[in-house]
Amino acid sequence: MIGFVVYVHHTHVKVSWHDDRSAWAKAQPFVSTTVHLTFPLKIGALMHHIMEHTAHHVDMSIPLYHLKQAQNKLETLLPGRIIVQPFSWRWYFQTARDCKLYDFTRQCWTDYKGRATSQPAMASAST
Repeated sequence: MIGFVVYVHHTHVKVSWHDDRSAWAKAQPFVSTTVHLTFPLKIGALMHHIMEHTAHHVDMSIPLYHLKQAQNKLETLLPGRIIVQPFSWRWYFQTARDCKLYDFTRQCWTDYKGRATSQPAMASAST
């Protein structure tokens, strides 16, 4: 379960990775490299709101029972900057197909043969 949680928090065609510390800092990684995964029903509450992951990265001292409120505040303050992804098995398996390797030079996800499977980070940041 922890492997699944870590994977879906940090793997998405819109998440970019950085091999340079200054580029990483400039990208504001606490906001831009995590995914807020939403679930139907009360599944998020059953997981103690850990899927409100951006807020967790911004301040890891936020108790689990305050993550939902903190995440809502972040999304209000930073509209369009946080990746919010409704969970579906279709999305999950598509992500697993698309996000095999990350090409730091082209700033995109690739398959194992090096073919781009996502838009370059610069292009997706402007859309």
